[in-house]
Amino acid sequence: VATALALLERGQAVVIFPEGTRIRAGGLAKPKRGVGGLAPPRGGPLVQPHLLALLDRVAPGTTSIEQVLQLTSHNVADLFRVVNRGYIREGFAADLVLVNLRKPTTVSRDNLLYKCGWSPFEGHTFKSSVEKTIVNGHLAYDTGRIDESCLGQRLLFHERG
Repeated sequence: VATALALLERGQAVVIFPEGTRIRAGGLAKPKRGVGGLAPPRGGPLVQPHLLALLDRVAPGTTSIEQVLQLTSHNVADLFRVVNRGYIREGFAADLVLVNLRKPTTVSRDNLLYKCGWSPFEGHTFKSSVEKTIVNGHLAYDTGRIDESCLGQRLLFHERG
């Protein structure tokens, strides 16, 4: 895992082959033991702190905020060919997260938004905090308060071609 993080910090790609190597004939082979150790337990609550964890990696000469934006928004929208998302452009869905880079956040059961009520990050302090989240142009999260009237929308995908 440490090697994978170091490669990612240098801007290199990391590809994991559960079979232990590439299968040249195509298809899938039986996965080898150990690859599951890289994945969180099923239902692992990692979505809420993932952006803060990535922002903690931002440092001069290594990872920039622009690279975090590229990894978390642009690349995802491009890879999965999501229609009108992943960029701030006219006609695109306004999905934004406003972050305070100077306000630390300590993860505790009191500030978790997961229904499961736990996080592997409990007790950890991140350097920044999420202040607001805008989904489809609607303020869905505002400094600890969730507007549950804001519903998500079905994602659409461009055809592969």
